[in-house]
Amino acid sequence: MDDFRDTQQTEGTSAPAPTGYAPDAAKEAVFSADDVYFMGKLPSGSEDSMFMSLLKAVGGALVGALPGIILWIIIGRFGFLAPLCGGILALGTVAGYIFMSKDGELPRIYGIVTCVAIIVVAIFLAEKVVWCWRMADMFPQIIQQIRETMYLFGEIGGVQQETVDEIVDENLREGLGFSECTFSNFFFNFGRSLEYFGVTGRYYFNLMFSYAVAGASSYWMYRKATR
Repeated sequence: MDDFRDTQQTEGTSAPAPTGYAPDAAKEAVFSADDVYFMGKLPSGSEDSMFMSLLKAVGGALVGALPGIILWIIIGRFGFLAPLCGGILALGTVAGYIFMSKDGELPRIYGIVTCVAIIVVAIFLAEKVVWCWRMADMFPQIIQQIRETMYLFGEIGGVQQETVDEIVDENLREGLGFSECTFSNFFFNFGRSLEYFGVTGRYYFNLMFSYAVAGASSYWMYRKATR
């Protein structure tokens, strides 16, 4: 009887596990490149790809804006209504951006911010160049007429022409900040020149009109391209 009990106890006892084997031991963790990136260990390749895509899109928008800027300056140079070129400039900017970002990797907000910034700066510079060019062309004739009129009064009062020239130049320096009527002088003293001629309101009206035309054109182009 005792032998039978010993046999049952021996059969019910499980065999000891082999030495060195751990069933619940942790397995080796496997991480992907994105996992490592989010843990702050390595840069993600997708970020570099998006950055390069953004650079290409910005470059496309700048190239697309160039024809509108050039046409704006040429038309404005001959006295035509240059702000109407704002639509062409905006269409070119949006079209260039869309063409260079056609892979669709960039969020839509990137396109909106990029195109708006380029259009605003391009229109401002184009309109400023047109106005500076006009003032540099017209102002010498106006000043010459003023000098000739003052020469006549100087002869009556016994004032020499050199003295008249000094008076005119001094008045120009006080009002404009310069006496030589060059494009660069008007460009770097633009606000002061507008005030001197009394055309500040007219300039800003043209500028706002240009932005309105460009805004309507760019919105139409963007909506058409993203349908």
